[in-house]
Amino acid sequence: MKAKFVYQSLREGVADKYASANFGITDPDEEFELQWAGQQLSGRALTWIHGYQLIKNPKSLEHFVPNARAVILSNGDLYVISDALHIIHTKMLGRMKELDIIDEKATGWEDPFERNPDQFIAVQRVWNKNAFALSESYVIPKRKKGEPASPERLEALQLFFPFLKAAAHKFPQYQFVPEQIMAASREMLSDRELQRQKEYKAGL
Repeated sequence: MKAKFVYQSLREGVADKYASANFGITDPDEEFELQWAGQQLSGRALTWIHGYQLIKNPKSLEHFVPNARAVILSNGDLYVISDALHIIHTKMLGRMKELDIIDEKATGWEDPFERNPDQFIAVQRVWNKNAFALSESYVIPKRKKGEPASPERLEALQLFFPFLKAAAHKFPQYQFVPEQIMAASREMLSDRELQRQKEYKAGL
């Protein structure tokens, strides 16, 4: 009898999550869990993405994983997901579009020369620091060691500055670095932290 009850509860839980994901029918238990998650992650929990919470405007990164992915809107709002290994930016942006937070395409944003950022840019936490850098997915001309930045590189980076500036104004507790995540990591992390970051990304 107990096993049947547990099985029935599991089936109801799956059905609730399916209804929520496909028909917008909210599950009271899920709403409570989201509110609790938002409190734990010091922000407003909006939704789940494959089991991970999407948090709006976290006041602290204390409970977020290293390398957590994030999105910055033009008004400086910061959306962070407490995951770095399973949820890519495209999945985040697709869910944000479903929620009418953005109406731009969730794909095809990687080349700044083909798209002037209008509503969002994709960023990532620099390991476990209170800092965010540009997504590695962006196609940005590299800076050669010992040489000044090329005009093409400067032009590409200019597109991100308004977003980074708006976020920095709203969140003075965080640093927003106009470099891609790996370049920022090499600047900000110790050799040991870089090694741990590499192992973390590899799932070791």
